[in-house]
Amino acid sequence: DGQGFWIDDLHINRRSSNEIGLFGVVTNGQITNVRMYDASIFGSTRVGAIAGEVTGNSTLSSITIVESSVTGTITVGGIVGRSSSSGTHSYLAYSGTVSALTDAANQKGNNAGGVIGKMQSNTVLRKSYFNGNISGGTLVGGLVGTAAGGSKIYNSYSIGSVLAYYIGSGIGNGSFAATNCFTSSVVSSTYGLYASFNGHYANIVGNSNYYNSNLTASQTFLSNVATGKTTQQLKTKETFSGWDFDNVWIISGNINDGFPFLRGNNQMDLLDLTFIQDSSIGSLTF
Repeated sequence: DGQGFWIDDLHINRRSSNEIGLFGVVTNGQITNVRMYDASIFGSTRVGAIAGEVTGNSTLSSITIVESSVTGTITVGGIVGRSSSSGTHSYLAYSGTVSALTDAANQKGNNAGGVIGKMQSNTVLRKSYFNGNISGGTLVGGLVGTAAGGSKIYNSYSIGSVLAYYIGSGIGNGSFAATNCFTSSVVSSTYGLYASFNGHYANIVGNSNYYNSNLTASQTFLSNVATGKTTQQLKTKETFSGWDFDNVWIISGNINDGFPFLRGNNQMDLLDLTFIQDSSIGSLTF
């Protein structure tokens, strides 16, 4: 338990090593209330600011990584490189850059995700977000690079840019379930295969998901579980049919650039925001 204290300027430079992060491998553990600012993490395979690998029934919660960079070659995530945990990860937030470096033959750079590089073994990600820039070779996603083995993503979002050599998407690629998620990301691919929400080879189920149609209108793979909306529509509460704006989400014209954000997992640590229309009265709860 990090008790909400900040870790500033964590620098790890082990470019030829695997399982790189604040913790290399976490097995049947619980990590909570950890905050980092200006972290710089370099590794090879399975690289993340908090952990390179998370296994067993491990859980992560209330993790905030701000203005940081994570770089590797294969299976790279802003917070976790690879999660094969059967546990639930919640309230994870990463802002900054994530890079999975490719080689001359583009054989590396796979599984790059803004929050988790690769999810498998029924891992659940909920109430989490990525805000920044991510780049890699194949299977590059705004939240998760690759999600497989019964993985699920709920009430989460990504904002920023996703650049892939081969396959990129705003949320993730693979076989997973997604519900109540959105992305407002510019997604592009050198090879020309990309999608606003879920990428190629994605066997995905879910509902009430949205992507910004103003940013990636010429995508090559259309999602069957997400609906395209304009930037302005994504800043309007009425767009998000069935979403819980009483307990999970908040929408305000000033915070998160007007897009929905998560209660208890946002730039201001807001739990509630109340504003009375036609008056100047409002209240914030932290």
